[in-house]
Amino acid sequence: MNGENRPAVDLVSLTTRERDVWDAAYLSGYLAGHEAGARWADERGAELHREAVRIVHRMAGLPEVDPEDTRRRALARERRWSA
Repeated sequence: MNGENRPAVDLVSLTTRERDVWDAAYLSGYLAGHEAGARWADERGAELHREAVRIVHRMAGLPEVDPEDTRRRALARERRWSA
């Protein structure tokens, strides 16, 4: 049975037992989707955290910046673009 020839379900005309089964199945599917979404969010957060840690570790290996050299370069740029 595929999506085109599946019979429509009239929720109003279901028996009490059929309605209980329908509600249980719907709730089960909803909760499974909710749990999958929470799992995805946790995995995505962990992925972003791993990437941030990788960047910080990589930056920790860079040479220290000389503040005097930075100031000198900024002044040189300012002189060049303000002329």
